[in-house]
Amino acid sequence: MLAFFNEAAIKWQPKSSSCVTFRQMRRCWRSGAVADGSRARSENTSIPAEDTTVDVSAGMISWCQRHLQARLPTSHFTWVDVYSPDQNPGGSIEGATFMFPFADCQFDAAVVSSVFTHIMPDEIERYISELARVLKPNGRCFITAFLFDEEAEAAVARGATIFDFRHRVGPCLTFDYEHPEAGIACNKDWLLGLVDRFGLEIDMIRSGTWRFVRSYEIFQDYVVTTKRKSSDIDRI
Repeated sequence: MLAFFNEAAIKWQPKSSSCVTFRQMRRCWRSGAVADGSRARSENTSIPAEDTTVDVSAGMISWCQRHLQARLPTSHFTWVDVYSPDQNPGGSIEGATFMFPFADCQFDAAVVSSVFTHIMPDEIERYISELARVLKPNGRCFITAFLFDEEAEAAVARGATIFDFRHRVGPCLTFDYEHPEAGIACNKDWLLGLVDRFGLEIDMIRSGTWRFVRSYEIFQDYVVTTKRKSSDIDRI
């Protein structure tokens, strides 16, 4: 899920399973397309920057339109032809060149949940660039990821985690060599370096439970950032 908000009042609640709540939400973009390992290579049609849900799964979008649209009259549910190995293998859009369909400095906050755990390094780099572009100065961003550090390496070595990140994919690792998008861990220093490079200042880093819980029902690590007031954002 990738979500964008305007005029969002953010309250961090570390003991809450959601970790963050948003109030006065006016505009939102949730992209399961991104979460499912998107790749983009074509011109993107602009999507209305209000309460809009975008996904690569035609079935999911159809269900939302049938069951949720009437209850959420200000929301929109839009299918996009973005490549996903599982949900849209015939997609025509490549994530490494994907431009979010929003204007520069448009949003106050963004949530990136289980996105970087399912896309390739060049796509992660692209999305961080785009996050920095569409956020307003002082805009906040909440990112979940598997941050691979010395503690994570030790956990994999002793079998403390079910996520067996052993196969290198550039600066990242996967537990499934044949299907890397099934699970991606980012080298911690690499990901934090990208965040800083594109003008997002790190406010908080918290470790999840995935290093020591042998289950798929775990919490990922998360990073909270703020876009610098004045940043010369490096574009890919």
